Amino acid sequence: MLIVAPPAHRERRSTIVVAQGLRYWLLGAWAFLLAVVCGAGVALTWFVTCCGLGLARGRFEKALARRPGVSVGAELTAVATLTSAAWALAPFMAWTAHGPWSLLATTVFLFAGVLLVATQFRHLPRRALIVASPYLAVLGYVLATAGDAPGRWALVASVGVAGSAILTKVFFGRVHKAQIDAFQAEQARLIAELEKARDAATAASDAKSAFLAIISHELRTPMNGVLGAAQLLRRGALDEAARDLVAVIDEQGRTLASLLDDVLDFARIEAGKLEVVPVATDLDELLRRTVALWTPRARDKALALELRVIGEAPAVIMTDPVRLCQMLHNLVSNAVKFTEQGEVSVEVSVDDVEGQERLLIAVADTGPGVARADRERLFQAFSQIDVSSTRRHGGAGLGLVISRRIAGLLGGDLRLDPVPSGARFVIDLPLARCQRLEETGSDKADAAGVVASRRILVVEDHPVNRKILVTFLEAAGHACVVAENGAEGLVAARAGAFDLILMDVNMPVMNGLEAVRAMRLEGIDIPTVLLSASAAPADRRAGLDAGADGYMAKPVEFAKLQSLIEAACSPQPALETAVW
Repeated sequence: MLIVAPPAHRERRSTIVVAQGLRYWLLGAWAFLLAVVCGAGVALTWFVTCCGLGLARGRFEKALARRPGVSVGAELTAVATLTSAAWALAPFMAWTAHGPWSLLATTVFLFAGVLLVATQFRHLPRRALIVASPYLAVLGYVLATAGDAPGRWALVASVGVAGSAILTKVFFGRVHKAQIDAFQAEQARLIAELEKARDAATAASDAKSAFLAIISHELRTPMNGVLGAAQLLRRGALDEAARDLVAVIDEQGRTLASLLDDVLDFARIEAGKLEVVPVATDLDELLRRTVALWTPRARDKALALELRVIGEAPAVIMTDPVRLCQMLHNLVSNAVKFTEQGEVSVEVSVDDVEGQERLLIAVADTGPGVARADRERLFQAFSQIDVSSTRRHGGAGLGLVISRRIAGLLGGDLRLDPVPSGARFVIDLPLARCQRLEETGSDKADAAGVVASRRILVVEDHPVNRKILVTFLEAAGHACVVAENGAEGLVAARAGAFDLILMDVNMPVMNGLEAVRAMRLEGIDIPTVLLSASAAPADRRAGLDAGADGYMAKPVEFAKLQSLIEAACSPQPALETAVW
């Protein structure tokens, strides 16, 4: 008979219900053997009786399984003992039949019944003894009534063998349970330690992200003042020596800003938070602008820097222009930096790989190249080919790592092709063509060479940044009104008619996001651009979600700011392409 052990936990109660179907297969097997010994009528009567008891027991156990938080061990033990008594009738009837197979059938029934009970109650020996008591009573009756029958001693020997086998099974079952309990306890301990380590790692990652965000903001704020002052000085009348010094300030400040961007981007990559935003991009303009930026540096080193288009390259593609430009800047910067003589070339071509068009942008130079032994370290974070204290070239060793990750986010790769001399890096991206971009209002204004005077509200709490920003705007012919925080900016926006509002984000009293939300709620729809030292994509999204029309990260480049002003004040503003 199949006995279901009384569960100690709620999870075990469902096992009771699932196991009910197995008892009827065992009843059928027992009934067949009983029919051989006692006849079909006796076996059928026993089978129907046990099935009825089984159905009643099944309903009772299902009812118990629906009683959460209630101990059901005693009830299940009583029910199991009652059904054991019904099943124990089989060996009793087999023995009293006195047929040629009675001794064998009785022995098999008793052994099977006690084995099933011992199996189900292997961890509860006292309850197993109670549930098996009907079988033990039948066994005692058989031994008492065997007399001098020839099979009496064979039965006694069989009981000894069967009993020792059952006891051995129970013993090893308890050992096995102890091993399982120990394993589960160790597993639970390891899981707890892993969860603790995970929580600590998450907290450390969050702390690092918060630290980087604060450091980014705190560094960009003074850098905005330094680079802004350098840009203003370069616009003034300076002698050659002063102009060279200002150029050094501007160049080194931009280098510092670039290093900061690399560290922040790498942190975002490690946290899985670096995002790409594909938009329609003028590929030719992006490439020419990038090459033009590095042309003066190449000219200073007497290097030829050329842009070559092999075949027919697409004019407009769907990609993330900021990230593509970032990859190109990293590659061209490295090529110019490490090449002492010869040339640097940017080659653009289109390849077809298994029916899919690929855009290939190769940056090649005639520099020292990369040794085979150093190629593995080239794309590792903070790795430098020259790690000596006397190395000539600086850098954090993040540019190539970040560029390869960006290429992966864009669905492609960045690789180093083997060449006889120099180095050749290839950006390999899937090509998505799109229609030519429409000319924006700012493009038309630039083409005409006309810059209209605008009335601009400048909301900035930092006095240096405010002074530099106003100085540039007034020099460009714009009229400025200043406010030192978001609350003052909101009052000024209500009172005056402005063409544009340039607003800082982090300010006392009322920050820029709160001020923009308040303006939009009051129906003030003046084009508003946030200027912030927080440069993460999430910061940009937060600014646009607050109701701003555009977002520009500090340090502010005055050329881009002027384009932004024209775009914002045009009949159809195109801030999304002008700001980020």
